[in-house]
Amino acid sequence: MENTIKNNDQELQSTSYNQKVPVEKKLKGAWQILKDAWDIYRSRFRTAIGIMLIPVIISVILTELNIISVSSSVLSQVAWISFVKIAIWIVSLFFDAISISALLFSVKNETGIIASYRQSFKSIFSYILVVILGILVITGGYVLLIIPGIIFSVWFSLAIYSFIFEGKRGLEALIRSKQLVSGNFWKVVWRSIFISIIVFLICLPFVILGEVLKDSHEIIDNILQLFLIPLVIFFEVVLFQNLVEIKQSITFQEPKKTEKFIYYLFAIIAMPLILGFTILQGLMLITHDIPKPDDSDLQLSAINIPEEQNSYYVLMEVKDKVYWPQEEIDKNGINDELSNKILQNNEQAMNAFERAVALPIFQQPELENPKNYEASLVLQSTIFIRNLAKANALKASLLFKQGREKEAFDQSLKTIKMGQIVQDGQGSLMNYLTGLAIKEIGLKNLRSLIPNSHLPSSDLLYYINELNKYEESKLALQKTLKVDYIMIINSQEEEINKVFRGEKLAEDNEIFKDIPPFAIRSFYYYKPNKTRLLFMETYRNFLSNAGKKDYAEVIHKEDNRPTTLFVIFSENAIGKILSNIIGVSFDSLFTKRFEENFSVKATQLLLALKAYEQDTGNLPSSLQDLIPDYIPELIQDPFDGKIIRYSLDKKEIYSTGEDLIDNGGSISESDWSQGDDVGFKINF
Repeated sequence: MENTIKNNDQELQSTSYNQKVPVEKKLKGAWQILKDAWDIYRSRFRTAIGIMLIPVIISVILTELNIISVSSSVLSQVAWISFVKIAIWIVSLFFDAISISALLFSVKNETGIIASYRQSFKSIFSYILVVILGILVITGGYVLLIIPGIIFSVWFSLAIYSFIFEGKRGLEALIRSKQLVSGNFWKVVWRSIFISIIVFLICLPFVILGEVLKDSHEIIDNILQLFLIPLVIFFEVVLFQNLVEIKQSITFQEPKKTEKFIYYLFAIIAMPLILGFTILQGLMLITHDIPKPDDSDLQLSAINIPEEQNSYYVLMEVKDKVYWPQEEIDKNGINDELSNKILQNNEQAMNAFERAVALPIFQQPELENPKNYEASLVLQSTIFIRNLAKANALKASLLFKQGREKEAFDQSLKTIKMGQIVQDGQGSLMNYLTGLAIKEIGLKNLRSLIPNSHLPSSDLLYYINELNKYEESKLALQKTLKVDYIMIINSQEEEINKVFRGEKLAEDNEIFKDIPPFAIRSFYYYKPNKTRLLFMETYRNFLSNAGKKDYAEVIHKEDNRPTTLFVIFSENAIGKILSNIIGVSFDSLFTKRFEENFSVKATQLLLALKAYEQDTGNLPSSLQDLIPDYIPELIQDPFDGKIIRYSLDKKEIYSTGEDLIDNGGSISESDWSQGDDVGFKINF
């Protein structure tokens, strides 16, 4: 077989492409080319493995250095490690090129490992020039509508073989490759697909084994590279030699200036893209992650609530038994007949509500231990409690109509208390919002009873004092934010990190929909610990906002949606995008918190005004008149920190709302939170 290779090579060297020999030959079949390649592989096995062992060793060193630099909290702080990584990366690419060249020279000259490498070193820069020129022209073709790039990939696939075996340099090697492929385009494509299928079938059991033995993944990859690359190269050598034999009768023509210009133009088009890719590869090597940051201040402790003290279990008994015909209500409203029907159908649920509100806490068992917080954690919906709260408010209204005013007020207060209990648990954001909505159902119902109430002022003052228990929910919100943070961090490991490691598809996760595909699985664009630090800073800001005395002190997160240039050139751009999404999405939560506080305080103020009106027959000229008999001090606006506004002429109390602008009491009577100012009419 070695004599055959030598004779073929001598024939290539002696062939004059200016002579036309009328010999008609056909391209060998894919199986025959593989058999010939296998003959070369067996005869040159030791030399081929020896040549390929060097780039494999370089690859192992580079991989180990990356693992050490990422995982070590010491090395990741040392600047010189980045330069070492770049140097090894460049050396790795260099030896990849020189090893392929040496492998080809070993076939051409039938030389050993050292002699082949010696010959490869002598011509390596010319070889690399052919490779780079081919990459540039092909990439330029892909930039221009993809199809030219596919065609160029086939045309110029044999350029390096023309360089080694025929001595063609630069663009001439590419043109010679095109000449050999012309007339056999699809046959060359098929043979390329064929050898790819063979390699795939050989690799498949090893890939499966690598999935089973995860720690052996890199070892298996390196072994496959060591033994399979020579086989693929020899297959292409036989293909190249066969095409040369077929094309002996065709005169090789120097490329024309126009043709040269076109190919160089494609190369120039690709240069910015290749340069940018090279720069990013360098950036990926010189940048590093930070040690895992300490987030102990954002963690929660596990709790253990006895079932008999947990209202969750009581309410879950009637989860599917709450009757609330929303469609019928939207269509016809609620009359006495429908009210009685709702209360009758909810008798069991209402009894459960009474038992639940007497218990001290509402806690979903899945959220008792923070170690269980996962992105895939499925929680029971608590939205049904809102409908139960509406039914309880309906009961309070019916009691009021029956003249049982004290019972009606007490029932409304129970709804408010239920909302507070749901809020106060160590629960999810959805639970917090559900509790807030339940609380507002009770407050709204209580405000509806005040205008027509005949309760003595002493009873009204009692309810003012009772509402003091439900004025502030900052501790509940801070606890909820910590729950959400822990879920985000666990989700980062479970979902985000796995996507960037290639263990999950980005398409399966909604949060990746706005992230450019080129950034996925890039260490430069996503650094887990730096991203975690951004999350920590975001949630610390949330916790600070949750503790603010009024809305004016809240620090808002601007929606800094990144531009494409930002994404391309910004380290950890994905981490910044993800933290920005979270930061912006939570901004409205703090508005709701201060609206809740205003709703409680305004209800207290309406009760005080009603008590004053009961005692004096008139409304006060100013809120100062309520002190100290009805309220101990003027009630502060939770938005701008000033005193809640009171207009005797307009008969309303109001707040500036989140814009912090006093519009003179421009409130909405249909929805108190949607006017230019937020507030309530005094309908008595």
